Amino acid sequence: MNPKQLGLIHGLKRKAGLDDPGYRLILRNIGGVASSKDLTQTGFDEVMASIEEAGEVSGIRIGTYWRDRLGRGASGTARMVHKIHALYASYEQLRDPVESTHYELAGLVKNSSRQRTSDPAQLTAREAWTLIEALKSIVAREEHRQRETGNRLFGDKRREIRGEGEDDGSLPSPLTPDCSVATLAPDDIPF
Repeated sequence: MNPKQLGLIHGLKRKAGLDDPGYRLILRNIGGVASSKDLTQTGFDEVMASIEEAGEVSGIRIGTYWRDRLGRGASGTARMVHKIHALYASYEQLRDPVESTHYELAGLVKNSSRQRTSDPAQLTAREAWTLIEALKSIVAREEHRQRETGNRLFGDKRREIRGEGEDDGSLPSPLTPDCSVATLAPDDIPF
């Protein structure tokens, strides 16, 4: 690290309103160092972008230069927005209107952005990633719920067909007396 870079990092820290413990936490967790003097160029870029994000979270507008430089700009990518809409569409298809909690996309976006926006295109990359992971969990939960419901219904139907009270997990063969299969002579086939 050269003196100019050290001046930049400390100036941005002041501008973002970061206290020393918060700054040290970013250095350790993002840069992997205890002192800014030990940062690599990549670590410097990452720490600068994280300080910008910390300032944004505090409500201080300090720009997006470092985040843009790393591809972590002010808004999520088009792919992330598309993924959010695709996952939400999957959730809407899987959702049981009776048993499932209904989540509105605008509400999920507001929650992810700390009430800043209800438009997925306005989410930061980090907020979009958080929402994508939340939607993946919601979709997985709905798939599990649907599988469980389907297994219960299918198991009941099997017992009903066989006339049994217990489900042993096996299906009746279509060739056994458990199922009525009509036999047709070759002349009876209509085609």
